[in-house]
Amino acid sequence: MSNSSFTIQLITELVTEPVTLQEAKDYLRISNNYEDALISELITSARERLEGFTNRAFGEKEYKVRFEYVDGWVELPYSPIIDGLSVENDAGDTLDYEIKGLEVKELFCSADNGVIVNYTCGYVNLPKALKEAILKEVSTSYENRENYVIGDSVNALSNSAQQLARRYSRNTMLGLGF
Repeated sequence: MSNSSFTIQLITELVTEPVTLQEAKDYLRISNNYEDALISELITSARERLEGFTNRAFGEKEYKVRFEYVDGWVELPYSPIIDGLSVENDAGDTLDYEIKGLEVKELFCSADNGVIVNYTCGYVNLPKALKEAILKEVSTSYENRENYVIGDSVNALSNSAQQLARRYSRNTMLGLGF
């Protein structure tokens, strides 16, 4: 695999969160409506943090990725890719390419003046473990409402949410770390 740095632009965000307000309230055992706005925000925040941790889209989104150059195979960020793959150079010329992989896709093309890839990705049906990870993260954020420290580091996700989402994480493959 040979590629330079890349930038990612989100074109279209999720329309509907994969966890509903009612599911989160049931999980939290809340029956009133006093904190619905807060819980809704916590759902979105938890989903966004878990997407960052896994490098996967938890629902249908459209992305534009620009690589400085590509000469060989390069893994596309965010998965699963479901539709609309187009590849062009900075001048807008369509490039020939090959694609391989199942859920996680790798692209092969050659261009030294910038490669722009547009695609739609995301789970149609979010795996149950990722849905549970969102609920656990919402619960942790709702109960604690502050950062929690283990040793010398502040964790962005609760341990239970990380454990559920870890098997879906692709960040180490892309060198993004977390």
